[in-house]
Amino acid sequence: PMAKRYGLSVYQLILAATLMHPAIHVAICGIKSAAQVAEAAGAIGKRIEREDYFAVRTALSLGHGAKIIDAKGVRK
Repeated sequence: PMAKRYGLSVYQLILAATLMHPAIHVAICGIKSAAQVAEAAGAIGKRIEREDYFAVRTALSLGHGAKIIDAKGVRK
């Protein structure tokens, strides 16, 4: 539902959230086809709301021993 709200695929949503991180300047993706290049390019310049950014980052970190940080920057 979140990706659809932004008009993005799930892959584009994850890529957009990754590229929004201030310490990340480039994301290297395992692209194998021209269609995947086009899909990845669709995430360029896309921004999502802060709350959604943290929700995506939290979902990506679960199961990897990472600390969960909410939209206010509070570790849980």
